Amino acid sequence: MSTPLLVIAHPGHELRIWHWVTLNQPRTFILTDGSGASGQSRLAESEKLLQNAGCQKGDWFGIFTDLDIYNILLQHEAERIVIAVKQLQEAIIKASPAIVVGDMCEGYNPSHDLCRAMIGAATDLATRDQCPPSQNLAFPLTGNPESAWEGRLIPEMTIKLDEAALNDKLSAARGYRPLQHELEAALAKVGKEAFATEAFYHSQVERGYDAIPEDPPFYERYGSEQVALGKYSELISYQDHFLPLIKSMRQILGLEQ
Repeated sequence: MSTPLLVIAHPGHELRIWHWVTLNQPRTFILTDGSGASGQSRLAESEKLLQNAGCQKGDWFGIFTDLDIYNILLQHEAERIVIAVKQLQEAIIKASPAIVVGDMCEGYNPSHDLCRAMIGAATDLATRDQCPPSQNLAFPLTGNPESAWEGRLIPEMTIKLDEAALNDKLSAARGYRPLQHELEAALAKVGKEAFATEAFYHSQVERGYDAIPEDPPFYERYGSEQVALGKYSELISYQDHFLPLIKSMRQILGLEQ
């Protein structure tokens, strides 16, 4: 059986489906270094965690900073992500029949949604070359994993963790220092049982890339508030920035006219 591919936008996303990761030891692609506003990369934490679980790094592993993605979206620099898409396409073909698992498009963070659009383009290219993945699954990063898009989606696959597996997952998460505060806040809010299910969905594809659960997406509404407060200089808009970038990327790749 070929090695599955895991494709995520930020270091630490692997923890959301950590039991699946430990069972399948995927070759892992990470789009950004997770530096966010702090400028502190999380890559070393993920690299150590994944290596200890028996996972290999993909052809790209933190190739952009979060600021890079912000500028790519604002300036419509589709050419900067095309090479990465082609490398992912080659990995899918090489792993044939490939299982590809990655971030879901939720409208929560544009980097997450861009990652899913890149997965979509790479799988479309592989399919065009008659090497389609056997599965292309998305996992949610926010909310109840079994109720993606506020329950409008039905999981294709669900893994229920027993007590030992759940404790292993929480132990891995607690050892991931940059995310300790977020984990403890989540545990206090929803309890550890919220982490005892890992759900995977078919990608919600529309025009070759994922739709979003609501328009405007959360990140655009949140961004408007931050711009008003002077924390961001310019707003990333779904209609003005995200969609044009994805369309340009797919045109360059020959997937759209």
